[in-house]
Amino acid sequence: MLRIACATAAAFALAATGCKRERSTEPGAAPSAGSAAEKSEAKTAGAVDPRIAALPGELWFLEDGEAHALVRLRKGERLAVEGELYPSRTRLPDGRVVAISSKGDGSPDSEQLVLVADDGTLTPVGPTAAKVRDPIAVSGTSIVATREVEGVTNLFALDVASGEVTQLTDDPQGNFRPASLGGDQIVFVSSRDGDAELYRGSARGGEVQRLTTFHKDDFEPVPSPDGATIAFQSDREGIAPRLFLVKPDGTELRRLTQLPSDAPEEEVEAAWSPDGKLLAYIRREGGEAVLVLHEVASGAERVLTPAGLADAEPAFSPDGAWIAVARGKAGGLGKTDVWAIPVAGGEPVQVTTGAGTERLPRWF
Repeated sequence: MLRIACATAAAFALAATGCKRERSTEPGAAPSAGSAAEKSEAKTAGAVDPRIAALPGELWFLEDGEAHALVRLRKGERLAVEGELYPSRTRLPDGRVVAISSKGDGSPDSEQLVLVADDGTLTPVGPTAAKVRDPIAVSGTSIVATREVEGVTNLFALDVASGEVTQLTDDPQGNFRPASLGGDQIVFVSSRDGDAELYRGSARGGEVQRLTTFHKDDFEPVPSPDGATIAFQSDREGIAPRLFLVKPDGTELRRLTQLPSDAPEEEVEAAWSPDGKLLAYIRREGGEAVLVLHEVASGAERVLTPAGLADAEPAFSPDGAWIAVARGKAGGLGKTDVWAIPVAGGEPVQVTTGAGTERLPRWF
């Protein structure tokens, strides 16, 4: 059985199933609430590349070099919030982005959720724990996330307005990787019945429904934007993790691709386009990692990674016209930069050119 801690790597891990990389992306020092002047730096550096300035929405990423910072690019303007902060894929209705902070020492109060305001002001929220991971927004001002206490990970719900915390699961086998199905409905991973399987429940607690049943592990659920289809990883074929699709009631389970069951390639890091017609994912084997764009209706695919390079962590722009990735040299060695790739074809845009490592792109 795949250990659930590996199957459900944190939202900020480089590889969705690669626990051996988790230490290299471990969160750092927890911040306290403070002013933007104390916590952030906003600047527009010289002549901004017009292609970067024209990118839609806000592109957030982690800058990990001499200084560690959470960076936002909006219309070419850069906001850098210094500290050991790691971006999630979640933004609240009031515009604040949910990040994760930590002391990085694994202590019982090491990690906590932090809300990042438009001006960079930081507001810690919710409980502390050895690990606090995978926050998602549900039902307006509520957040569902996981916390690890004494080596056991379970789900909790946080009402941001009141600060009230509700424990949603309490299983010694662990519960992980919540994702929103819309409203107060969530899908998550649990090992309560032996293997890692997908379950559906409510952000308010109560009974849960088991969605998958197999003697191997199912993990990393990623619902489509309308909540009608869940993409997930599974090692049920016994060779490498592959992507599958299932309805939120557990029906119509099928493989995403026609890759032979004995092929060594992994299919990981799924990301839906905003309209739900495309599913981007990383096809990985050894040091090779290419971005694949899959048309869900037809099954047609395109590889968007040039030879000699490796991509990770795909994230669609809000309008679906671009995909951001962390791109580096094939082989998994050296630094990575954030690139924006046009879905319709054309020249990609290199968003970062720093001396450090830029990764974990999130697009809002």
